[in-house]
Amino acid sequence: MDPASSVKFQLGRTATYLGARFDDAAIAYGSLVPSGAASVEVRGVAGSSAAQARELLDEAIGGAAAVADPWSVSEIGGGSWRVTMPPALRTEYESRAIDNTLSILRRRIDGLGVSEPLIQKQVFEDRILVQLPGVQDVDRVKKLLVEQASLEWKEVSYPQGVSNPGRWIPPQTREETLALFGGVLPDDTEIA
Repeated sequence: MDPASSVKFQLGRTATYLGARFDDAAIAYGSLVPSGAASVEVRGVAGSSAAQARELLDEAIGGAAAVADPWSVSEIGGGSWRVTMPPALRTEYESRAIDNTLSILRRRIDGLGVSEPLIQKQVFEDRILVQLPGVQDVDRVKKLLVEQASLEWKEVSYPQGVSNPGRWIPPQTREETLALFGGVLPDDTEIA
């Protein structure tokens, strides 16, 4: 488990957000990149736009922003600034990552049907202790616990004539479904 990855993810989101704000304000910049463990750097703003850029940063996430824990904004020279995530916010993101991982592990272990599993955070460490009494196939369990989840999006196809998909009641059998498509499914279609 790597709680720092959740902070990196948030830094990437912040860079994207700031880039959109700069674009909306028509402020040209060279780059917006995560820097260090908890900062984003805005680089290459022209001198003529420096005051406007600083104001935008303060309003978006700095001291003038309507946020409970504003980011610090510091000029680093050459039309560049560093915005740094507050330590409390960084700790919150890391803690959420650990809690989410703990929750996922619990759901996966509950699915195994193990009686009286022990799943707990290790105090002051980025670790989770898992004890599964009576488990015979340790390799299978390890594989299940470290496996990454995947989400797959699929477009839903409706037969011709369906004008309101929200009220349409799908057929109950494969044969009924095929009949609605004239006996042949389109090439990119499957029945779930």
